[in-house]
Amino acid sequence: MSSPPNDQQPATNNQRLTLYLRKDDVLSRTVAGATLLVPVHGCTQSVFTLNDTGRRLWELIETPRSEDSLAGALVGQYHIPPEAARQDVKKFLSDMLRLNLVIEQAEES
Repeated sequence: MSSPPNDQQPATNNQRLTLYLRKDDVLSRTVAGATLLVPVHGCTQSVFTLNDTGRRLWELIETPRSEDSLAGALVGQYHIPPEAARQDVKKFLSDMLRLNLVIEQAEES
């Protein structure tokens, strides 16, 4: 089978991959075994507590990471089913975005 002439090559689909990164103006501290997030933007009125899974995800998004990458890390560390890991990651990221503690970045793949 021959390939089409150059002017008829199929168009490539540039897909955007969303990456997540924690904000620089959120401090995390471990106190008595609990991981606390303290936003320092504006007036600090809230402190957020993370469970072990949330703590691990927070550590991972120190650098930009995709949902799939985060879910894969949970599967590897906690030996949970991939679907459960994806649900945990989606919930975590949804909460963090709603609380304005993380940012989304688009990366072309």
